[in-house]
Amino acid sequence: MKTFQQQFEELENIVRTFESGDVDLDVGLKEFEKGMKLAGELKKKLDGAEVKLETLKKEYIKS
Repeated sequence: MKTFQQQFEELENIVRTFESGDVDLDVGLKEFEKGMKLAGELKKKLDGAEVKLETLKKEYIKS
C-alpha cells in the first residue's frame, strides 16, 4: 500500500501531464480515471485523519 505522500506525488505527476497539453486521448482518459481514483483515496485518508484528530482533541480536552 502506498503512503499518502506517494499517492499525492503520483496525482501531481498526472496533473503535470495534463498541464503539458501533450496527452493522447486514450492515455488521457486512463490517466484521468487513475487521477480521480487517487483523489478519492486521498480524500478518504484526509477525512479519516480529521476524525481521528477531532476524537483525540475531545479526549484531551476532557482530561
